[in-house]
Amino acid sequence: MADAANRWQCLIAALWLGIAGSAMFNLSPIFLASLSDAFQLTNRQIGLLAGIEIGGFAVASFSAPYWIFKLGYRKAAFTGVSSLIVGNLLSLLASNPTELVIARLLTGLCGDGPTYITAILILGARLDPTRAFGMLTFSNMCFTGIALMLLPLVLVQSSWIALPCFLAMLGGAGLFAVRWLPVHLVAAAAGRVRTTTTPSWCGFAALAGIFFFCIDLGAIWAFAERIGQSIGLDLQSVGFYLGLSMPFQALGSLLAAVIGTTYGRVIPLLAALLGQMLALMLLWDGGSEWLFFTAIALWGCSWNFGFNYQLGQLADLPDGKHWLVLAPGGQATGIALGPSFTGLLLIGNDYHQIILLAGACVLLGLGLALAVSKLQRNLS
Repeated sequence: MADAANRWQCLIAALWLGIAGSAMFNLSPIFLASLSDAFQLTNRQIGLLAGIEIGGFAVASFSAPYWIFKLGYRKAAFTGVSSLIVGNLLSLLASNPTELVIARLLTGLCGDGPTYITAILILGARLDPTRAFGMLTFSNMCFTGIALMLLPLVLVQSSWIALPCFLAMLGGAGLFAVRWLPVHLVAAAAGRVRTTTTPSWCGFAALAGIFFFCIDLGAIWAFAERIGQSIGLDLQSVGFYLGLSMPFQALGSLLAAVIGTTYGRVIPLLAALLGQMLALMLLWDGGSEWLFFTAIALWGCSWNFGFNYQLGQLADLPDGKHWLVLAPGGQATGIALGPSFTGLLLIGNDYHQIILLAGACVLLGLGLALAVSKLQRNLS
């Protein structure tokens, strides 16, 4: 009988949970803006609100090895989506910023985190986890693009309460998907090849690679508008080109889903590294608006492409699930620290420091992934 993780029902359920668990982060630009208007938040309060839910998400990931395998995947997913619903409904009852922060912390810690972590573990147990992760990131990109286009139109007709209701509805749909999940996944997927003698440091190296690569994401994406303005583009044009780059970013995930490990992981990771460095070189030179668009599109495409191979690499370690459960925490921490490190390095309006930081993190992140991949290939 086929392994439970490879059933199509399980794949659909895991993809839906992955979308629901990361929806708040993906929709944070309009979510935070709507909350800011409704509660008259200061910039400091907006930053705290964004960081508190991501922090709860990271804590859930780093603590998951102590509870998720004992609880079981189905119960963990049920707890996550139930908490996601309750947390978003509690946000509707908040009457001041303090109550709102508490509601969002509980949502990230008990809702977003467990939901997304369970999805990652299920997808990591499939025959080709890299393909599965590519499907998830591609699905997330498509969902985010559509939601960012339609939700502002809904908010014009209603108010900020539409967004927590929408996120709660995503969780509600996830309750129906939970029954398709396995209770436990004891063994790796049938036919899966794993290295059995990989040194223990490989897990730390692969996880650190994800952390550094996500700093690159947080640094560039958070300051992309300012980088565009620094080379002479107006805010409207920058927003247009960032939106236009989204299909190309989704293309990177789609390529990972289609190619998988057909050519191993070393070649795709090298391709992602080359794409990242070329994109950063184009951003460094500045120039025309089309050069800016080309750089952002190539950067987003190569980032989404390479990240799926990093996750797949963790999943294929001998004790892969115990490392993979930490990946969302490393991802969230890196993305959160990216803008913070960038803010410390900035001098005036010279954004070259951002590109230098991103380039260093790309070399560290993908360099570690390449080292682990070469070792895995030699030992397999």
